[in-house]
Amino acid sequence: MTWLDLSSRLDDQAVRELLAVAADHPIAETAAAACRRYAGQAEWELAGWDRDGTVVACIGTERAGPGVVRIRHLAVAADARGQGIGRSLIRRLCQDLQSGRLLVEADAETVGFFRKCGFSTAPLSGGDVDSQRFLCELKLGAAGGRT
Repeated sequence: MTWLDLSSRLDDQAVRELLAVAADHPIAETAAAACRRYAGQAEWELAGWDRDGTVVACIGTERAGPGVVRIRHLAVAADARGQGIGRSLIRRLCQDLQSGRLLVEADAETVGFFRKCGFSTAPLSGGDVDSQRFLCELKLGAAGGRT
């Protein structure tokens, strides 16, 4: 697989489909709105894995402050799931960042994935058990490793 900056492929149907999957929770914006942010805001970046000319996974981030990066979108194509590609997105992002904090808000269905990737998690206030949200945080050391 090849790592790609997807900012020039925002019109690619596979990229839009992945963003739509990643945006499938109550507080998310539409894939089209997300594409506008990635195209128009320097703090927002979208990257992913390409396999044989098709984008199979993406991770979108926002630089939220000095040393703080927030994951806004993360998705793997249905036919590529269960192969460690989601974890490889997180590993690659950690390598690129090297230090600081990586944050993501997750729902009850996805919080386990982030825990397996080494994130600490804390419930956010409000909501019932089925709609519970979690703040997930991964602290990175100066050498790109987790602390």
